[in-house]
Amino acid sequence: MCRKIMEWIMLFFKNLCDQMNRRQFVVNNPVLQAAMDDKLSVARLEEVMCQYVGLVTMITSYLFLCSYRFKDVPAVRDELVRNLGEERGGLTDGYTHHEILNRELMKLGVKPNLMVWDGPTREFLAKLSINIATAPEMFAVGVIYALEATANPELVVVGHVLNEYARVRGLGLQLVSDAALAGEHKVTARSANELTLSDFFCLHIDNYEPGHRDRLADAVQQEFARPGAQEEFITGFNTTLDMMDLWWNGLAQV
Repeated sequence: MCRKIMEWIMLFFKNLCDQMNRRQFVVNNPVLQAAMDDKLSVARLEEVMCQYVGLVTMITSYLFLCSYRFKDVPAVRDELVRNLGEERGGLTDGYTHHEILNRELMKLGVKPNLMVWDGPTREFLAKLSINIATAPEMFAVGVIYALEATANPELVVVGHVLNEYARVRGLGLQLVSDAALAGEHKVTARSANELTLSDFFCLHIDNYEPGHRDRLADAVQQEFARPGAQEEFITGFNTTLDMMDLWWNGLAQV
């Protein structure tokens, strides 16, 4: 691939991520702001955490659906399947990422698996499924790219919300260290069974999620040669960011 094309592709994905980083749910997340202003009770913060775990739970379904849509495009299909394998525990001793997060939250008395998803969460997750399953292929993979690209900033927000939760509960500690939220925490766990919340967040922020985002970008770029493909991808990406802004604003409601 010639240098100019490579530079254009790098700039294309950089511009998408720069736009994402200006979104409200990233720069002034309504849930985090409400938590910092003591507008959310312990019970509501626990509900918010459980709603967020709903997205983590559904990621494997979204990856599977999109990989099937791209069954005849090996580069995209294989990356989505590889990503799916990681989510299902390929690098964490067979423990899915959802299981690890759920386990650590349950140690705090928060039980995501017993929480019913509320109306905004059900609508958000269902629309993601519909868009990935029925929208044009490049729109669908644009949705997946949005989920992967937003994973890091969302994890940083969620880590801060967890620390606000610890403050409101009077636990006297950070549940997710500043180092973990910067991707600089040293993971000392010898197995996935020993991973702490700081370990979990740092592994995702420093390694897993940037890899998912960048490998998908590499895999999908060849598809931009198809007429209208780039526009569909951008539309899928931006539609998902719009939905995320609405969802986080809904989560902030008392």
